[in-house]
Amino acid sequence: MLALDMRVVATADRVIDLGPGAWEDGSTVVAGGTPAQVAEGGVGASAKYLADALEESAALQRSA
Repeated sequence: MLALDMRVVATADRVIDLGPGAWEDGSTVVAGGTPAQVAEGGVGASAKYLADALEESAALQRSA
């Protein structure tokens, strides 16, 4: 399920990652920018999953 969500996020113009955790611990902006900027920054729990989704998308485009 998370991979599907990150594929949707990867298509966004801008991403704001809130964290560092959930609920009361999720009230701080830990990363923001384009999906590539957030993924490359490596900050926040979403960065790795977003980077994976962007790589998957790029691989699909290369094979098409």
